[in-house]
Amino acid sequence: MTAVETRLPTSSKGALLPARSRTLQFRVNDLEQICAGAENWLQLTPGVLECTGTRVHLAAARVTELRLNCGMQISTRVERGRLAILMIRPESGSHVLAGGKKYVDACVLVVCGDELSLNVLGAASILWFEIDGRAGTRHRGSFFPVRSAFEPTAHERWALTACAAQALHGDAADGELDRIVRMVLQRARTRNASASEWSRAALVRTSLELMWSSIEEPPTLRDICAAAKCSVRTLIYVFNATFGMSPMRYFKIQRLNVAHRRLQSAGSGARIFDIAADCGFWHLGHFGVDYKAFFGTTPRMTPRRSR
Repeated sequence: MTAVETRLPTSSKGALLPARSRTLQFRVNDLEQICAGAENWLQLTPGVLECTGTRVHLAAARVTELRLNCGMQISTRVERGRLAILMIRPESGSHVLAGGKKYVDACVLVVCGDELSLNVLGAASILWFEIDGRAGTRHRGSFFPVRSAFEPTAHERWALTACAAQALHGDAADGELDRIVRMVLQRARTRNASASEWSRAALVRTSLELMWSSIEEPPTLRDICAAAKCSVRTLIYVFNATFGMSPMRYFKIQRLNVAHRRLQSAGSGARIFDIAADCGFWHLGHFGVDYKAFFGTTPRMTPRRSR
């Protein structure tokens, strides 16, 4: 894998600062190093995925800086007592979809005791704070369930960037982290999810459950609408608002991701046709074309790990 050099200049818009921390490189089958539940990290835009970054462990927190060169869907559960704060800065031509809204400049996501769901369409830089309220911080036990996404002010960008830079440089950052926690929780309290956002999330969940329950026999658009009890127009609107693409395009990308990971973990005796068929691709030629167009390589040339 060719490493993507992480450039971290200082700016008032929240660009990241240079860190002396050890640089990490991630391949697609090593994403579990970034976050537990890596199977929920799915590539959303074409390209050979490369992820670089830095990470530091503090007494009650973990701070990670990442750069993705491809769009990703990130979905995981943040348990009670822990707080996840993400600041995502899409690069030019990219954007972020979170909470049913589109962000082209920067987005802050704050989650505790709920689902962390984020869709990045294109290359982006991410600052990721994971804070454990049970590990002796001033905020022990004070994290209330929250799920909020908002566009940060210039001051909030600067504060998050400065805190991450301080931590990644190896300086004491506990006091700054406490201020960050107070700042984002106060901001999150002012923005509650609307009824329409909850309704969209429920519709997406129902659709995804149907898709994953029959991945080898992909449901049709009308099958999904019948199960979700919605119109075709509504389903298309919701998926475009959530993932930036139509339902059927999204489902194909999901199945390609599954095939990609199975090919990577398959032994030398595994048959490409069997893996493709298990993911709902019954025409090997069409599967090969779609696979190469998305991942930049053929199924046969995909690196495989020994069992």
